[in-house]
Amino acid sequence: VQNAYQFVPWLFRAVALCAQGVSTLPFQILRGETVVDDSQAWLNAVGFMPNPKRLLWLIEASLQLAGRSYLFREKNRSGLQGLKYDSPLSIVPKIEPGGLVGFTRTTANGKKEMPADAYVYFWYPDALVELGPPTTYPAKAALAAANVLFNLDEFVAKFIKRGLIKATVLTVPSGTTDNEKKLLKAWWDRMFTGMKNAWQTFVLSGDVKPVQIGEGIENLENNELTTTKREDIAVALGVPQSLLFSNAANFATAQQDELHWLTKKVVPDAEFIAGVLNEQVFAPQGLTMR
Repeated sequence: VQNAYQFVPWLFRAVALCAQGVSTLPFQILRGETVVDDSQAWLNAVGFMPNPKRLLWLIEASLQLAGRSYLFREKNRSGLQGLKYDSPLSIVPKIEPGGLVGFTRTTANGKKEMPADAYVYFWYPDALVELGPPTTYPAKAALAAANVLFNLDEFVAKFIKRGLIKATVLTVPSGTTDNEKKLLKAWWDRMFTGMKNAWQTFVLSGDVKPVQIGEGIENLENNELTTTKREDIAVALGVPQSLLFSNAANFATAQQDELHWLTKKVVPDAEFIAGVLNEQVFAPQGLTMR
């Protein structure tokens, strides 16, 4: 998933859209029915969230990519001072029959055992998991499709790098020795591969016949496979195609798609995140995030 997120633009964009949608949704912090702070004019009245939009962006992106997210509670003698986002790849929860008992945090400095209350933890719902991080989450569901697009891009990049030469078999007379074959292969690679040799002309002996195998990039144009895999990524992350692809719909359809995306994806994810923050952070302080 990490590799696909870094190198497949469609997955990167879908995750970014989800994170942007959640992080820009307006919210309030209340004590009872009294508004303590408001996202539109944030004053950090709670004292431990100086940049809530960045925090919400990271939480949502982490949930899409890993199905889990963790905020380290920075404390001093007076109480909670900050919520620091830590990579979900660096943290493993310790779960025993009685429930969650702690976390193991692994960094370049080694492993560190943390108590259960060290982190605010977000675990995407998974019907197959009773307690703990999910086994299935959006980016994992999109991974097969993302890998197809990644491999297609790799193929094109390597095809261009070798001078737009298709995979080739050289046929030689039956009496050719192994050493002569190696010399011929080395010469062929030196003369014909690489962009510096593209469009140049060389002469071969009549006894050596190049036979092309496989396909070139011309067969990838308007490929239904590429379109299908982009659609699979959009479906897995719950992002309408009209938001990912500029030519996917007309204006009216795009508007309806955006409303559907907000009500069926962004708002539910935001309410899930707010629910965790309320349960683990705000409620003990007599506050509510809405």
